[in-house]
Amino acid sequence: TATPVCTGTLPSRLVLHERGWVAFSDPSPLNVRSAAGTDGDILGEIPAGGVFFVLDGPICTARYTWFRVEYHSTSAQLEGWVAEGDASNGYFVEPFPPGR
Repeated sequence: TATPVCTGTLPSRLVLHERGWVAFSDPSPLNVRSAAGTDGDILGEIPAGGVFFVLDGPICTARYTWFRVEYHSTSAQLEGWVAEGDASNGYFVEPFPPGR
């Protein structure tokens, strides 16, 4: 069994230098922040199903494991930090399935 990278968080599933995507299980857009932590400014959002590239991380805060990501779409280009999920709400993001 995987163990959490950060104490009190879910086991981390994202992989550095690989793709991930925002989970459809939480249809809310995912905030992209200027710094790892909820005090970082919100730079934008990635919609459910949005695919991103993992640049850095993990970084631990009190409730979340954070990864720096790069996201490109026809309407947005973002680089910043996203939370992987939390113990009470589950994962916000997932590894992007190979071959897609």
